[in-house]
Amino acid sequence: MAKRFWLSLSLAALVAGPGAAQDPRSVLQAAANAMGVANMKSIQYSGTGWQGMVGQNYAPADDWPRVDLTSYTRTIDFDTMSSREEFVRVQGSNPGRGGGVPVVGEQRVTNFVSGNYAWTLNAQGQPVPQPADAELRRLDIFLTPWGFLKGAMAPGANPTVITRNEYGGRVSVVSFIAFGKYRVNGTIISENLLPGSLTGATVAPAARPVFAAPAGGVVGRLHLRDGAGEIRPRR
Repeated sequence: MAKRFWLSLSLAALVAGPGAAQDPRSVLQAAANAMGVANMKSIQYSGTGWQGMVGQNYAPADDWPRVDLTSYTRTIDFDTMSSREEFVRVQGSNPGRGGGVPVVGEQRVTNFVSGNYAWTLNAQGQPVPQPADAELRRLDIFLTPWGFLKGAMAPGANPTVITRNEYGGRVSVVSFIAFGKYRVNGTIISENLLPGSLTGATVAPAARPVFAAPAGGVVGRLHLRDGAGEIRPRR
C-alpha cells in the first residue's frame, strides 16, 4: 500500500574517521530488519519537487540553478541493478541564470539503466544509448536507503563501521566501496533506521540529496517536496 512521505536521505561519499568498534554486519542486519529490506526485490517512489543543475551556478556564491519537477517517478529492481526514472521539468518561477536553464515549455525525460547498459528516450520515444552514464546510474541505486543496505550487505562488499555523534545522539556510520572506487557511507541511527527512511510515519522536511564521486564531489541533486509523493515497496 502506498505511504505518504517526506524523504531526507543522508547518504554521502565521505571519508570517516576512527570510532568505536562494532560488527558492521550486525548493524546492517538490524537496519535491514527494521526497514523491511531483507525480502525487498524492487521499489517505486514518486513525487514533485525541484532539480538542481549540477555545477551550473551563475556565480561561485550562487546555488545551482533550479527547475521545477511537475512529476517524478523512479522504479528500481535491486536483483538486476536496473532502474527507470521518469520526470517532467519546467522552469517555473526559478531565475533563469546559469547553465542548463531556462527550460522552455515542458521537458520530458526517461532514463534507464540495466547492468552495464544505460539509455534514454528521445522526443519520438526511441532509445538513445548512453553507455557513459551506466556506472553513475547504478551507483545512484546504492544512494537510496534500501539500495545502500543491499549494496553494503552484498557478498564481497566488506563494510566497515564507526560511531559518532550526529542527529542528536550516537549513530553508526557504515561504509563500503562501490565498483572498486566509490566510498559510500550510510548513517544509521539508534532506531536502526537511515534518517529519512520510510517507517510508516513521516520524517521532517524536504529533501533527497544524492551525492557520489571518488573524491566526494557532487554529481547530482534532486529534492522531492514534503507530502507530495508516495513509496511502494515490491516484494
